[in-house]
Amino acid sequence: MDDPIYDIELEDCPICRGAGLMQDEQGWSVSVACMDCGAETAHAEYRTPEERLEA
Repeated sequence: MDDPIYDIELEDCPICRGAGLMQDEQGWSVSVACMDCGAETAHAEYRTPEERLEA
């Protein structure tokens, strides 16, 4: 079964235009960080699988 979170398209980093990487932090939060400069450009916490997609 495919995880719908992989359907999200990430934009380039607003600071250096590097590629973004989405990280699922052990089932409690999702963050997006730049692979080039390391800037964290998004962070969302959730408690249920439904909240994960909304976050």
